[in-house]
Amino acid sequence: MYVTAIIAAGGAGHRLGAGVPKQLLDVGGISILQRSVSAFGDHPDVDAVVVALPSDLAAAPPIAPGDGWSFRVVVGGARRQDSVANAFRAMDPRTDVVLVHDAARPLVTDELISRAIRAASEHGAAIAAQPVSDTVKRVRRDEATLKVVETIPRE
Repeated sequence: MYVTAIIAAGGAGHRLGAGVPKQLLDVGGISILQRSVSAFGDHPDVDAVVVALPSDLAAAPPIAPGDGWSFRVVVGGARRQDSVANAFRAMDPRTDVVLVHDAARPLVTDELISRAIRAASEHGAAIAAQPVSDTVKRVRRDEATLKVVETIPRE
């Protein structure tokens, strides 16, 4: 089975307000982007990694390959789905399982990656998720105020 990981890192991270793209911020001395890419590149069941980056970063990617693995870079799109589509087009045609991961989630574990690969190969598709513990409200704007119209069930 040939597994390709797509790392979606095409965003600018404006909402964070850090002045640099979120994926370039350091966590323990290593960029968020490098941590995410390495998590998949170092995984024994992942054969290829395709990283979608903003055009200014794609020209000189701020990532280093690890021992025994490399990565391919594509230019991301205007939306996350466009970045993922660009990466899909660059995948090796031998790919049986595709993992799509948001680079801004750098603490993904080997065990989670293995479970996602196994579930996708057994069921045709899978998504890694965890139960919501926060209370989530649906709101509606009434003139200048927001009004809570529903509490969304956690399950």
